[in-house]
Amino acid sequence: MPYLPLGFVHGNPHEWHWVWPEQSQLALVDFSRARFAPVIVDLVPFACRWLDVPALKAGFYRSYGRHLLPE
Repeated sequence: MPYLPLGFVHGNPHEWHWVWPEQSQLALVDFSRARFAPVIVDLVPFACRWLDVPALKAGFYRSYGRHLLPE
């Protein structure tokens, strides 16, 4: 298995853990599953939501804050 980048992950980034006040940035709550792990752990739940909504995928890539490399 290829190397997976590691980082601090939320561990359960579903919409019921989002706080998104109008005119503000998204914030996450409930860090009970947070840990140091492959960063893909938090990416997969988001990616599953944009399968049928290309605008969500484009918004994620525009806002992620760093480039995702194919490797």
